[in-house]
Amino acid sequence: MVLEEDAWTQPICIEGTAHALLDGHHRLAAAIALGLARVPVYVFDYADVELLSWRAHIAPTRQEVLARARSGQLYPYKTTRHVFPPRPACTVSLGDLRMPIAPRRAFIA
Repeated sequence: MVLEEDAWTQPICIEGTAHALLDGHHRLAAAIALGLARVPVYVFDYADVELLSWRAHIAPTRQEVLARARSGQLYPYKTTRHVFPPRPACTVSLGDLRMPIAPRRAFIA
């Protein structure tokens, strides 16, 4: 879909304080494979996101999800399910995402 439209239409979703990736692991991998310099991101307060589990025997908590994100010891594939509040539509040209990020200028007084 991304390549067909030559646009990124579904931003990845991250938690706002720890910047943990909540949704979009495959999209992030695709962005890396495409060599994109940046990707669109929705940032959420975790309190506004419903946390569910795809696995009946695992009941993750928000604290566990963030701790696992920090440590790199993620839950197995398709364990957590996040339900996000409504988000605005987003379409960003892949060309804009391939552009190198301009270096920041130092402020000299």
